[in-house]
Amino acid sequence: MFKKLEEAQANYPMWVAAIAGKLGEATPDGFVLADPAIQVFEKKAKDPQETAPE
Repeated sequence: MFKKLEEAQANYPMWVAAIAGKLGEATPDGFVLADPAIQVFEKKAKDPQETAPE
């Protein structure tokens, strides 16, 4: 799972990740994520012309 995050950090200037899984046991700091899955996406900067109102 961390390998995908490390690859995104190395390959993309901007990126986002979606993490999914089942809620596991509670811990003092939160919970354990059972059966975790992750998807990493490159986040592309918007063209300034696209965001400017006409």
